[in-house]
Amino acid sequence: MVVPILHTSKQRSLTFRPLTQLLFWALVADVAILTWIGGMPVEHPFIMIGQVASFLYFFLFLVLTPLTGWLENKVLEWS
Repeated sequence: MVVPILHTSKQRSLTFRPLTQLLFWALVADVAILTWIGGMPVEHPFIMIGQVASFLYFFLFLVLTPLTGWLENKVLEWS
């Protein structure tokens, strides 16, 4: 329900949005880390890795996605 509000880019295709492609692959890597860390025992290094990966997951969606759309709109206006 929140994702349509977070999409601020005027261009719809991912083909010409390199920053969004980078965010997509960062999200794929983060989900892979969270999946791997979910199977690990609850011990010190795994707890910290899980907390950092969880923070990055929400930071990607709630902060970087709208910021990237806004930045890509500004780049399109300049060209």
